[in-house]
Amino acid sequence: MTTEKKKRMPKPAMTAETRHIVDSLLPLLAVEIDSISDNKLLKMAQRPIGDAIGYRTADDEQLKLKTAGIKHFRETVLGIQGMIRGREDMTAWVNESLRPIRAFSPSWQNGLRLFRVDVEGKSLVQDETRWPEMIRGYWVFIVAISFQRNDFFWPEMSNGEFFIGACPRCGKIFEKPRGDSVFCGKYCASEGTRKQYT
Repeated sequence: MTTEKKKRMPKPAMTAETRHIVDSLLPLLAVEIDSISDNKLLKMAQRPIGDAIGYRTADDEQLKLKTAGIKHFRETVLGIQGMIRGREDMTAWVNESLRPIRAFSPSWQNGLRLFRVDVEGKSLVQDETRWPEMIRGYWVFIVAISFQRNDFFWPEMSNGEFFIGACPRCGKIFEKPRGDSVFCGKYCASEGTRKQYT
């Protein structure tokens, strides 16, 4: 009697939204956010913040957030981890995060596809204290597009689950080496499988 090898699930082409999460936000989502200092968080957050506000700094110039902004950003990362884990109802948090933002495209053509968000009522230039809200709204919007399951609404953009996973054993967010990967690594896979059969 031979056992049939499990066929690998092929990954689709990564959408721009999913690529954006993997390249920019995943390093932050993969850490236990409450265990890192504010300085390390800000250092790791430079690219996600810059992508959200549409501004990049030189290597020696760091985008800064005030203490309340750092706390808000920490909560943003925890909330997005919750969205990806899918263990609890995040509907109210997602809607509250999206409420204040105003998404728009200043230009959408062949070589120049620009998309950004501002906070409702004022632009960021007028009120930079609202940056944390806008940063949260932007990333929640991108993650929602990448992970949504509405086949009739932007289905070509929603393939995040093939590339980003949440380990059912330890909860870590990780980049999937294969589209059907379930666990973050060998240890969690063996422990999870052992518990399943004992």
